[in-house]
Amino acid sequence: MPHHHNRPFRPGLHGVSADDGRQRSNAQVDVLVAENNETNKFYVENVLSTLGFTFKTVENGVAAVEAFRSCRPRIILMDIAMPLSDGVEATINIRRYEERNELHPVPIIALSANAIPGLRERYLAAGMNDSLLKPYSIDQISKILDEWILPASTCRASTGA
Repeated sequence: MPHHHNRPFRPGLHGVSADDGRQRSNAQVDVLVAENNETNKFYVENVLSTLGFTFKTVENGVAAVEAFRSCRPRIILMDIAMPLSDGVEATINIRRYEERNELHPVPIIALSANAIPGLRERYLAAGMNDSLLKPYSIDQISKILDEWILPASTCRASTGA
């Protein structure tokens, strides 16, 4: 498959799951993925690696909020149906955190297998920026990332040091 992106391949910087010891909690990543389904997680991780993005993967909404606070991603791909806290609740909590801390809002993209009318509007009302209906293609992910991902300088938080 040809590589259609202008992004350089960055070996050694690609994603690791949240429980992989190589991931530093304060490391900047391009994409935070909140997805609890193993098959979907495997697919999106491979797509992001192929496209040259760094990423961190978490399995529930509570972990997504914690990971957002520590790694300040350039975009979040947020599954809707997750344990502990769903994607909508996690998004609301992230938006509250951004507001309290006067942070630039990070784009949040809903990942949902549910095409019921009105759900997309619910996701947008919760503070999500867009949505992808599962199953999605590499081209759909690539397009959404090109459209929404923030420049790296926007997301890098000052360490205060």
